[in-house]
Amino acid sequence: MSGELKDRSVFINDVREASQTFSKGNFGYPMSGGALELDLVEAAFLLQLNRLEVVYRKKKMTFNDLFDYASGLISDFDIKYIVFKDLRERGFIVKPESGSFDLRVYPRGMSPSKSAPLYMVCAVSERSALNINEFMDEIAQSEDRGKQLLYGVVDEEGDLTYYKMAILDPEGKISPTERAEPVAGKLISDRIFVFDSDEGERLGFTPAPSTGRTCRVSSSCPSSRAAICWAPGSWSSSTARGSSSPGMT
Repeated sequence: MSGELKDRSVFINDVREASQTFSKGNFGYPMSGGALELDLVEAAFLLQLNRLEVVYRKKKMTFNDLFDYASGLISDFDIKYIVFKDLRERGFIVKPESGSFDLRVYPRGMSPSKSAPLYMVCAVSERSALNINEFMDEIAQSEDRGKQLLYGVVDEEGDLTYYKMAILDPEGKISPTERAEPVAGKLISDRIFVFDSDEGERLGFTPAPSTGRTCRVSSSCPSSRAAICWAPGSWSSSTARGSSSPGMT
């Protein structure tokens, strides 16, 4: 089947082919008159599967052509495509989303007409800097919709890890006998170095191999010690947590 590229969409104008594409996978958005509008990420996926031909200015495009075209229009299109493709291949119905999110994901075996989305998805590179205010806003928006926020994080090799994002309010009790004198450390960038290993071990850390008897305290610490280990710029402080690969099998 053939689709025509116009701006940020690919249009399948043949009514029968449009209906077939939509009914087999819920790709695109039906238009009045029977045509179908595909998002660029959907069109690229179908083109890679050889289920679609894309024509632009009367010339047929290859997958590479369309990918280059979309990457020039959409920031981080490559990251979004990797996450979209992976979720589709896992059997989920995935639709492009606007605003704060990149995609919305429906339960397996369910269509948008029969079910509400299960996840709101942000597709991000592992090199991306996370803005804590935007992150908290994304969680709030997801919860307002009754959905879970999912981060699809793509590394430099194209490997993908999923994280469910949520608010965490740590709870616990510390008896007076467990309190100790403050531990001295030096703030370097987004990490704190404790140079006395005995003091570092009192916090629950062992000396880092590269620093001998120096303990490095960073944002990768156990969540139960988040109040101790928090460093400026760290999003994994006492307000947020992530759990990897949430049932994405």
